[in-house]
Amino acid sequence: MCIFNRYKDEKEMFKKSLLNDAWRLLGLHEATHLRVRGEDILDEVLAFTTTHLKSLVEHSEYPLSAQVMPYTAPLGEAWRG
Repeated sequence: MCIFNRYKDEKEMFKKSLLNDAWRLLGLHEATHLRVRGEDILDEVLAFTTTHLKSLVEHSEYPLSAQVMPYTAPLGEAWRG
């Protein structure tokens, strides 16, 4: 069993509890940088975390944005819109 499957619910969707958990999203996002070809679950994690981290940054108050932005800066301007 893949360790990342524990972040999915019984319908194979990522758990809603992750949506507002910036630190867990960041941790998962960082883990995707170690992926190799053929690791589909890490491609899924990357897409999920990118979408939701971007949303958190765009819709959060300054303190959360200030905490998240240093981690997202290396991803480039295209990632942030």
